[in-house]
Amino acid sequence: MINLVNYDSELERFADKEDLIQFYSKYGIDGIELQKVQELQDKYLHQDMIMGIHLPFFNTWVDFYKGEMDKVLKEYGTMEVVEQIYGGSDKSALIKLYNEQLEFADRIGAKYVVFHICDVSIEESFTGKFNHSDEEVIDISCSLINELLDGKTYQFDFLMENLWWPGLNYKNPFVTKRLMAGVNYAKKGLMLDTGHLMNTNQELKTPEEALQYIKTIVKEHSSLQKYIKGFHLHQSLSGERVKGISYSKVELKQYYWERMYQVYEYIFQLDEHKPFVCEGLEEFIEEMKPEYITYEFITRNREEHDAYLKKISALKPYHN
Repeated sequence: MINLVNYDSELERFADKEDLIQFYSKYGIDGIELQKVQELQDKYLHQDMIMGIHLPFFNTWVDFYKGEMDKVLKEYGTMEVVEQIYGGSDKSALIKLYNEQLEFADRIGAKYVVFHICDVSIEESFTGKFNHSDEEVIDISCSLINELLDGKTYQFDFLMENLWWPGLNYKNPFVTKRLMAGVNYAKKGLMLDTGHLMNTNQELKTPEEALQYIKTIVKEHSSLQKYIKGFHLHQSLSGERVKGISYSKVELKQYYWERMYQVYEYIFQLDEHKPFVCEGLEEFIEEMKPEYITYEFITRNREEHDAYLKKISALKPYHN
């Protein structure tokens, strides 16, 4: 798969859906992992093109889910902003949003959905001093996921994705086991994001070092390897640059949307989403036998996306 957010600006890179299909199929791509931010536009997308759905991600949502509104307001400033973010003033809005996305995924026959297991405030993104532990984020994530999925008969895989902040980050196999044990859904699994995993180790300098690091983490999680059903395959080797960014020099703006702009500038420096290609990667993928591989790139235009796909096409397509 390739990743796609159905913003107008991304869709308008293509003339129509035939042009989009031609764009990705020439590289042996089977379809799209879609982040749905608005209704499908028939001109560009048909449900048969969509293999997976990337569910919405809120950088910080644990306090909102728990109803601890004093902490929520510390992050967002006003209830008006809270309602703009979540679509409501309590966790029922969060449940409604996710239920709508899950029902859509089921209706179009998506093979999988992806959910981030993470919680981080804007300030925490810069400081690395976190209010919630991995265990707390995982326990609350399990509560939300079970509330969404218990009693449902969806056919898709529910895949949980790692980031490098509190939650699922693969720093401790016992914490990952806690997540898998806490989710009731029978078709649960993991979407291992290679770039996000690289972001947990700022000492990595080459793709070869990154691959060795990923292998080490997978080996530490050997008892859970059966749950790794997919890869977000991309590269992020930004450690040296990020180590040079001093939080003391970052003065956060007063208003939430201004602060969000600040943190996105920082995150885009950290989380590169570039092609991951090196000797031994193809063999590693074949050994892992994933059901899904998404080339998850962040690109500025069609030409750059095409160049990234061309670079990674050196890997022989892997088919399960």
